Amino acid sequence: MIGDSMAQKEVRQKYLDGYNKGRSDAIKDLYWLKRDAERPGGAADLQRRYYEVPVPEHVTTDGVLVEPRKVVIEVVE
Repeated sequence: MIGDSMAQKEVRQKYLDGYNKGRSDAIKDLYWLKRDAERPGGAADLQRRYYEVPVPEHVTTDGVLVEPRKVVIEVVE
């Protein structure tokens, strides 16, 4: 019985180690993609445009009255 418990703990620890390594690798990949995308003239030469959009007065689903306003939306191509 004790051997089974030790084996289960070892399997769980190896699973957690692999899971954490995968999360770490995903974050690193995201970092490098974001860095390359923001580099001027890099592989992903992005164009940013900003649009001002009027939002009319409306009532939200939970009954809050939202005043009319304008919002700026960024579009990255």
